[in-house]
Amino acid sequence: MEVIIVDGVPTKTHAEKVMQWTKIIFLLQLAYFAYRLTTVPSHWIHYMIGFIVCGIYIPMCGYTSAKKMNRRNLSLFIGTQSFFSFLALFDIVAVTMGLTNLQDACKQCYAQFTAKDECEIVGSNNETVEISVDSCMNFPNNIEIAFYMFFMSCILFTGCWAIIVSQRALKDKYVVAHVVHAAPNVERQIPVFEGAVEEAVEEAVEVAVEVAVEVAVEETSITQLSSPPTNVLFKGDMTVV
Repeated sequence: MEVIIVDGVPTKTHAEKVMQWTKIIFLLQLAYFAYRLTTVPSHWIHYMIGFIVCGIYIPMCGYTSAKKMNRRNLSLFIGTQSFFSFLALFDIVAVTMGLTNLQDACKQCYAQFTAKDECEIVGSNNETVEISVDSCMNFPNNIEIAFYMFFMSCILFTGCWAIIVSQRALKDKYVVAHVVHAAPNVERQIPVFEGAVEEAVEEAVEVAVEVAVEVAVEETSITQLSSPPTNVLFKGDMTVV
């Protein structure tokens, strides 16, 4: 097993980023669901089903797939999220065109609404379109349109970005690594008091002198013990010792 030591800063993997973006999708879907319940409470079943599918099931699939790094389920998440992101884009374009055409038609039918509740106008394809009074009276105001476009644009953006990050997560190659933190510089953390350096030098000198004296005494003792006996000659009686 080859061990490679590198220096670097730990960052989030693409799988962790997918988990983060799926949480954002859930929060946006929850906020959009609450907004639609307050504006159009009569269609709560429709919005409930949409929230369960797009706000709970699909983000949870992406979250668990990225957490366990299940490539098969992550690919499934990419496919389903791509489909619903396309539907969101199509819905934005269709609603924008529909509101624009309805606003123009209501302007043309105001004169006819005084006599009857419906108005017939000729569309761009030479087809007759009937516009009711209720459609014009319930036309959303600019604030409602702005909120709708804001939520749908955020959901579309987060969904597309989650798809991109998920595709990068599938291409990632993982290796076994151990994060080793560098030891702090101890010298910089030790406080130096006034006079501490001088005291440390004096103590070191005293210890060195004591050690040198002890070594010298030991060497002298060893020299005396190892020296051979000497012959001493006395002149008086010529006795040899």
